[in-house]
Amino acid sequence: MPTDWTIPRVPPSMPAPKLNGMVGWSSTYRPLPHAWRPAGGLTTAMICRFTKCVRCVSNDAIVTPADLHSFFAASASVAGALIGLLFVAISVAHERLTADNAAQAHRVRASAALTAFINALTVSLFALIPEEDLGWVALVVAVLGFLFIAASLLSLRRVRRSQPGELRDALFLIGLAITFGLQALYGLLAIKHPHSSNDADMIATLVIVCFLIGIARSWELIGGPSIGMRSELRAIVRAHGQEGHDGPA
Repeated sequence: MPTDWTIPRVPPSMPAPKLNGMVGWSSTYRPLPHAWRPAGGLTTAMICRFTKCVRCVSNDAIVTPADLHSFFAASASVAGALIGLLFVAISVAHERLTADNAAQAHRVRASAALTAFINALTVSLFALIPEEDLGWVALVVAVLGFLFIAASLLSLRRVRRSQPGELRDALFLIGLAITFGLQALYGLLAIKHPHSSNDADMIATLVIVCFLIGIARSWELIGGPSIGMRSELRAIVRAHGQEGHDGPA
C-alpha cells in the first residue's frame, strides 16, 4: 500500500482502484480535493516522526513535584487572601492615589504590590494543573513582570519635572526586577533540565519572595511606620548635629 497521501487524479465515474488486491470501500472512486493534500505529499514516516517529537517534548516538560503540591495549594490561597486585603488597603489610601497632586511613586507601589501577588497566584495555580509545564509558566509570568517594571519607570520618568524625587523613591523596583530575573532564569533552567527538581524548588522560593515584596509595598501604601537600621542611624547623626549647633558657643 503506498505511503503517500497524494492519489492520482482520475475521472469520478471510474471504479475504485485496487490497492494490493483490495477494492476500495466505495463503488465509485472520488479522489480527495487538491486543497486537502499536503504540498509535496506527507508520508507515513513523516507523520510518525512528528508524533514521536511531540511525545518527547510532552514527556520532557517539567511538572510540579509531588512534594510541592501542598505548598502551591497553600500559596494560592494566601495570594488570594492578600489580594483581597490589598484592595482594602487601596480603598483606605484612595485619596492619596487619586488626588491631582498624588505622588506617582505611591501609585507604582500599589501596582507593584498587586503585580507581586498576581505573580505568586498565577505560578501557584498553574503549578496545580496536572502535566502543566512549570518552567514555561514561570518564564512567561516573569516576562510580564519585566513589562510592568518598564512601564513603571516610564511613568516615573514622565513626571520627573513636576515630581523630581519620585524616581529616587522607586528604588524598590530593583528588588522586584531581581526577583523576576531569577524567576526567568530558573524557568529557563527548568525547561532545559526538565527532570531536575531543584529549579522547581527555587521557583517556589521566589513565590515566597513575591509575598514579602507585596506585603512590604502594601505597608508603605497605607503609610505604615518604617523603622530601619539605616533610617535610625541617620536620625541619630542628625540629632547629634543639632545638639552641636544648639550647644554653648
